Amino acid sequence: MISIFILTHNEERDIAACIESALLSDDVIVVDSCSHDHTQAIASQYPVRFVEHPFASHGQQRTWMLQNIPCKYDWAYILEADERMTPVLFKECLQAITQPGPVGYYVAERVMFMGRWIRRSTQFPRYQLRLLKLGQVWFDDYGHTEREVVHGSTGFCRQPIPTTRAAKG
Repeated sequence: MISIFILTHNEERDIAACIESALLSDDVIVVDSCSHDHTQAIASQYPVRFVEHPFASHGQQRTWMLQNIPCKYDWAYILEADERMTPVLFKECLQAITQPGPVGYYVAERVMFMGRWIRRSTQFPRYQLRLLKLGQVWFDDYGHTEREVVHGSTGFCRQPIPTTRAAKG
């Protein structure tokens, strides 16, 4: 099985649907960057753990959660609140973690805009390391986002992750 981390900050609009999609796992952890909206109240209605940690940077937040929050499983998936775990992606992740070799897997983000998948743009495929073996992957800051540091080989999932995020630039 896989533990699922959900990163949040003022995500009252998306958190319920995100958690509902993540409940394919029995170990869901919401890591909140001190939201000022109803994110925590909404998350507390679900069987998840809620951990608050002040945000310093993307890389630091991800590394902090991987090093400090105990998980039920050796593998974790990082989900953002505007993304949804799908049953087919979850099944592929479960199959991937049985393979020898890779300690991390990249997943393409499927950006949705006004209910439609933006297929032909610079937004797809845009791969991000999301499935990882705990203790083998950390994150460093890189510009306004993060870059993964992987101690081992990586692979790619075929199934994309849908997001509700509006297409950018």
